[in-house]
Amino acid sequence: DLNAIQNFGGMDVLCTDKTGTLTQDKVVLEYSLDIEGNEDSRVLRHAFLNSYHQTGLKNLMDIAIVNHANEKDMIELWKDYKKVDEIPFDFSRRRMSVVVEDKYGKTQLITKGAIEEMISVCSHVEYKGKIEPITEKIKDEILETVAGYNREGMRILGIA
Repeated sequence: DLNAIQNFGGMDVLCTDKTGTLTQDKVVLEYSLDIEGNEDSRVLRHAFLNSYHQTGLKNLMDIAIVNHANEKDMIELWKDYKKVDEIPFDFSRRRMSVVVEDKYGKTQLITKGAIEEMISVCSHVEYKGKIEPITEKIKDEILETVAGYNREGMRILGIA
């Protein structure tokens, strides 16, 4: 904005704050919730397996997920799974996926990404204890809940 540049030119003193006094340059995972807003350890388990096994650039969210899993005594969970494959994060998909296999041979695709993108590609959800097709009503409820957390300054990821 050219007006901003002109304002900077007329400024005598510019007060700024260095990183770290108001912010900590880290992310803390507060909740791992199902789509109804209830704490769900399965959400954390899947987020952890995704963050732990991905080989791409680990960001602050991945570090927060792994740290939270450690606090919940889930850190050893990685020993029960081996990574089979990975679809790295890219900015057009806004999500990344890993395929893991447990010690019994069960294979799972775990995808983590921007909640809007996750909702747009999911066909079913676990809702009220049942797997159901995702409806516009359910999408609206999810997005309304997300908007509330966003207003509190939180960033929401979807896990499937």
